[in-house]
Amino acid sequence: MIFAEISDKFKCLVLDLKNRGYIIYGVANSSVKELNREINKLECKGLIQTHNSNDKILLRDHYLQIIQENDCDVKQMLVIDSDYVDICIARKLGISVCLTSAASFSSKCILSSISYYQNENSGVCKKTPFQKNINIVIPIMGDNLRFKTSSYRNERNLIDMMDKPIFVWVINNLQIDANYIFIVREHLCRLHNFHKILSSIVPNCTVIQSDKTEGNAGSILLAERFIDNDLPVIIINDNQWLNWDVETFITDFLLKETALLQIITFVSDGSNRYKYIQPDQDNKTVLYTSLNRQISEYALTEVYFWRSGKDFIRYTHKMTSRNQRILGELCTTLVANELFDEINNGTAKKHSIIHRPSDNYFIFQDPNDITVFENWYNEFQLNPRVI
Repeated sequence: MIFAEISDKFKCLVLDLKNRGYIIYGVANSSVKELNREINKLECKGLIQTHNSNDKILLRDHYLQIIQENDCDVKQMLVIDSDYVDICIARKLGISVCLTSAASFSSKCILSSISYYQNENSGVCKKTPFQKNINIVIPIMGDNLRFKTSSYRNERNLIDMMDKPIFVWVINNLQIDANYIFIVREHLCRLHNFHKILSSIVPNCTVIQSDKTEGNAGSILLAERFIDNDLPVIIINDNQWLNWDVETFITDFLLKETALLQIITFVSDGSNRYKYIQPDQDNKTVLYTSLNRQISEYALTEVYFWRSGKDFIRYTHKMTSRNQRILGELCTTLVANELFDEINNGTAKKHSIIHRPSDNYFIFQDPNDITVFENWYNEFQLNPRVI
């Protein structure tokens, strides 16, 4: 375990965990000799162990040595830390992580993390260091007109792609353990038991049924009571698939960046069907967006990482109060414009909006989009280096 910030109650905390039967190791980017010196200063000799090899000075090597000496599975280990690099090293080794700070460093926090990782997940989601402290909102409110007039003649979300409905592809494209909130057309639940299907894939998800929509941003406001808080929120459309590692994207954004909003982008073919961003010289900060006109190589996916849900709600209400729309709809893209306005008038920091490109992006707006994705995916499965 790594202790970046130490409080006066630290020794009591260590003693409490020790009395509960847990083995506590000290780990740092230093030799064991130097580490033992620090443990003695904390008056924790005999409470915090170190491994036997003194030639290890890299964090990764410390972990591997502890595993080897105890002949234990990585699933039996929990790293307690707040440092981005340390957490990433632990995650790469498959070790569970308890995110902590001086304010949350307590037995209760640690024991809660142990319980979280010990309980098996049901559904498709994978456990993350954020331990459900993220909200994910997916509006499933499309009108499906382009598919109803095609050979599919089915609700878009229920159309099979390689033996899985589109909505399953969308959910599987995320898979991080979070609070999932679906805003769904009422008739999908009434005719197809869509709410029950979603709950079987993501147990304990929230399904909000409505047939009233003025666009995705308007639909998401139906979930206001669930996301108007300090937890991060991911907004994602129901008709897209990205080639990405979403856990890395969200971990990097929440622990490495300070921006309020991260827009997920992709390198476009120049089509006017997409919205585009104009990046700054650092190629990360977003200066502004453009609708259906290419101003850079980066186009928007409809995936947005907001650092706090209350920011998204506040900016969405500002947008709706000014009746800002695209083709009559309240769009999630326009919510970001409210933050751009605050950046431009100096009330928000310049680097408040950043972007990160995914490797590949596919949107499912018509039958041809499905054919393109299936062809690419089949080729990618045969040769994963082709991206």
